Amino acid sequence: MNDHKLWKIMTLSVLFMLTASLGAGALLAAGTGDRKSEGTRGGRGENIYVDAENGNDTSGSGSILNPYATIGKAISEAADGDTISVNPGTYTENLNVNKRLTIKSTSGSPDDTTVSASDTISHVFHITVDWVNITGFRITGTTGGNAAGINLDGVENCNLSGNDVTGNFYGINMENSDFNTLSGNTVNSNSYLGIRMCGSCNNTLLKNTVNSNNNYGIRLCDNANGNILNGNNASDNKRGIDLNSCKHNTLVGNTANSCRYNGIIIDGSSKYNTLTGNTASGSDYG
Repeated sequence: MNDHKLWKIMTLSVLFMLTASLGAGALLAAGTGDRKSEGTRGGRGENIYVDAENGNDTSGSGSILNPYATIGKAISEAADGDTISVNPGTYTENLNVNKRLTIKSTSGSPDDTTVSASDTISHVFHITVDWVNITGFRITGTTGGNAAGINLDGVENCNLSGNDVTGNFYGINMENSDFNTLSGNTVNSNSYLGIRMCGSCNNTLLKNTVNSNNNYGIRLCDNANGNILNGNNASDNKRGIDLNSCKHNTLVGNTANSCRYNGIIIDGSSKYNTLTGNTASGSDYG
């Protein structure tokens, strides 16, 4: 065999191998690049979808085309860092959030996405880990003593925003929880109080509406120190904003009008608190 023929054979062999390799790569890409459209899901930091009407906890995978039916199922299948996106509907559940998750309504509106307590003497959302975000839900139906629509239990760096928390015993309750942010929530018409911070420090309450609760609007107690309350409205409660045994809190631009007893109360054991530009009128006591 001369050199020219040998060169042609070697060239054809190389071209054949390259074509086969590229073809296999294309087939592999075609088989794996559309996993979500085929209804599969996996991996950290992903979106998990929930739909009360069209989802299924048994055959669902949590994909956008094959969602779960309940938020609880999504939490059980999630990993730290995942986002659970909840389609409009009513979800009758009590949820233990024990992973670092973002749980949000897909509409961003509490008007069409409700989480209602299945067990009326337990918290609707019970958050027991740091770095949890809850946004865009109506949260209701837990009427038993000391139960809350959202309960933060010894956690840090959580964010609650844009929720409507109504018809509970406590609206939002924070126990020994620090460096959390509550912003733009509506916490009205709860049977005991709206927002309670007990032994919780360095939290920020920003522009929440906390009206028409049967007792307190916002209550800080038992060494809830160093918190910032800015631009909240705590009107039409029995007591608007109450500081009991707590220090070094800052209240700026809050409103506590038309409360049946007190607008803003600071008891004798609360010291070194700063109040600037707050409004408290139309109550028996300012």
